[in-house]
Amino acid sequence: NKSNLAALGNILNNPDLPNIINKLSSEAGNVSSGSPDTNKDAPRTVQDGSGFSANKVIDLEATTPQVGQDEEEDEEDVIWSGFITRQKVNRVGVDAHPVWGDHEALSNEYNLNISHRIPFDDVTNRPCIGIVTFLPSNTTQEGTFNDYIEYFSSKQRAGVVNMKCGLMYLIPPCDTAAHYYHGTTEGRFIGIFVDANVEPEAGKSYDPPTLGKKN
Repeated sequence: NKSNLAALGNILNNPDLPNIINKLSSEAGNVSSGSPDTNKDAPRTVQDGSGFSANKVIDLEATTPQVGQDEEEDEEDVIWSGFITRQKVNRVGVDAHPVWGDHEALSNEYNLNISHRIPFDDVTNRPCIGIVTFLPSNTTQEGTFNDYIEYFSSKQRAGVVNMKCGLMYLIPPCDTAAHYYHGTTEGRFIGIFVDANVEPEAGKSYDPPTLGKKN
């Protein structure tokens, strides 16, 4: 009708019409491309070593460290899981990690009972045939495990474990333990498998095996 035609004529004759059109076009472009705050899937701008900026899609899942990866790698090194007791009480869950030699005797055990103690010097009264380290199996066992370490450290003694198929000495962190494990002995027991067929002789001792540096 005539009124609509008149209104259209007024709009077309408006001197600000080009500015209005440019503004509307700019706003439409921003909506389609998305702002950095609203379009989370847009490529991120990163700089390489030359200082050149380029748009690259960053895979956040690939670059973010996954919780538990280190723990899973450590678990692959566990050769035995079970318990340690002292005179069949004070049970604590532990994992054994291999260091050197023969430790097959563990495969026949689920509980390592410490029957009595011996001086550190007596650890060398039989030849060593294998070495493992013991750590608490999880965080709930750390308190009891540390109590074991404190007890044997205060007594300056090693624990004796008679197994179905072998004999093992458990040594807390000390100079003697460092001769059998060339890494950090703090916070762990060193398990020394010895030849039970060799009877101790007065004045005779056996040197620890020659081991490489353990990081």
